This record gives sequence, structure tokens and C-alpha cells, in this order.
Amino acid sequence: MSSHSSVLKLVLAAALLASPAAAQQQSSTIPTNVRAQIQVLLSQANTPGFEAALRSLLQRNPTLVAAIAASAAQIRPALAAEITRVAVLAVPDAAAAIAGSIARVVPAQAAAIATAAAKASPTAAAAIAGQVALAVPGSAAAIAASVAQQVPAAAALIAQKVAQAAPAAAAAIAAAVATQVPAAAASIAAAVVQAVPTSAAAISSAVGAAVPSAAAAIASAVTTALANPLPLAPLVDNSTRPITPITPRT
Repeated sequence: MSSHSSVLKLVLAAALLASPAAAQQQSSTIPTNVRAQIQVLLSQANTPGFEAALRSLLQRNPTLVAAIAASAAQIRPALAAEITRVAVLAVPDAAAAIAGSIARVVPAQAAAIATAAAKASPTAAAAIAGQVALAVPGSAAAIAASVAQQVPAAAALIAQKVAQAAPAAAAAIAAAVATQVPAAAASIAAAVVQAVPTSAAAISSAVGAAVPSAAAAIASAVTTALANPLPLAPLVDNSTRPITPITPRT
């Protein structure tokens, strides 16, 4: 068995481990009393106790964490990444759902949101990147690159999950991630080809251009990936929506 084939099997094993939906089942219906607490929190967003108060609210309502965090970020978009970080630390089982939900309401900050979530929960980096890319597919390459830079050990799986979320951008995603983690260029290319085999030529070309010194290894890895297709678990949208806007108290 070739080394590339071994790499692909490791990628698949990691994907299967990361594929289940977030363990924490999320709800989009926020009770009136919790909405009132969010309003109070938002009015205190610039105070020293904001983070502790937000974390406490989230921990008391673990099945609502994605909706609460997204609602808060919708009203205070400048705090989207920070709210993401606090929410993921409060309920790490829901990391991907949190990041995806927040990205849906603050899409301009998708990459920063995904990176903040991955920093707070590195083991969920690929799932996080995938959910955020599902929410904001137009920023898929930037999301993948930013998260891979934060968690380079998971670069191939991150690229694969994001490519599943935005297959039309597969080549750009692979190249962006390889640029951030060039040592893993061949594995990244192979993993993305497993997700989007119809774009194999474009992926090979893009990653080869991004990391010319690894061009031969990249081409070989892509060939091996095509010859050894692996079934990937479908990427399921775990984000919470719709998020009903909550007006902060003045």
C-alpha cells in the first residue's frame, strides 16, 4: 500500500470520527424569559462582567446556546467573534452549530467567527469550518484558510469539510489551505479530491501552483485519491435558524 493511500485512510478515519452532528441538540425557539435576559446582557456589552454573564446564561441553557449566541451577535455584530469564543467555551459540544448559526447572521465575519470557534475548540475545527462554509459558501476559501492556520494539524480534514460545503470552490479551497500549511499540500489535495472528485484536475493544478515544490507529490496524491475513492459522510447543516431579532434595551 502506498504512503498516499495510507494518508487517505487516515483522512477518512478522522472524517468518520468528526462527522456526527454536534452532541448538543439545539433549538431555535428562545423562551420569553431568556429573551429578556439577552436584552439585559446586550445593554451591558461594554461592561467588564459581560463575558461572565454571557457564559453563565449559555451554560444554563445549553440547548439554546446557538440561538442565544446568534441573537446576541446579530445585535452586536462587532462582538461576533468574541461571542463565538465565549459560547464555544461554555458549551463545546455545540461548537459547530454555534459557529454556523452566528455566521448566518453576521456573514461578513465568517472567517473570524470560524477561527474564534476553532481556537476555543481545536478538536472540532473541521466540523466548525464545514458548518460556517455551509452558512457562507461565498467565503469558503477564506474560512478554510483561516481555520487551517489556527489548527494546522487538521488542515486536510478542514479543507475536505469545507469543500463538501462549497464544492464549486474546491480548487480555491485546497489552494488556500495549502498556502497556509504547505507541508501538508499533498494530503490537502488528496482529501479535497475525495470530497469533489470531478474537480480533481483543477484541484491538482491549483495546489501545485500554490506549493510548486510539492507539485510531483501533489499530482501523485491526487492520482491515488481518484484510484481509491472513499465514501464520506454527508455534511449536515447543524446551524440554528431562523434567528428572531431581539432589540437591546437602551
